[in-house]
Order: sequence, then C-alpha cells, then structure tokens
Amino acid sequence: MPIDPVCKMHIEIGKERASYKGVGYFFCSSECRKRFMENPAGFVK
Repeated sequence: MPIDPVCKMHIEIGKERASYKGVGYFFCSSECRKRFMENPAGFVK
C-alpha cells in the first residue's frame, strides 16, 4: 500500500497523483498533492 509523501498516510492508489524526476507519487487528497507540487524536493528523500 503506498504512502502519501506529505501526510505519511497509507492510501489506496487513487486519482490524486503527480510525478517528480520520473517517479510517480500518490496522495490522499488534492490538498496534499498541492503541497507536494509547491515543494516536491522537501518531501522526497
């Protein structure tokens, strides 16, 4: 089960997704996706 990189919740693969440097990420909500897109490097190791 994937983990939302912003809030760290375990989530089902859903419609909220984005990619950064060729890697796909899934999010629990559009708000978490928005926060990620504002500063993806801050959420990715």
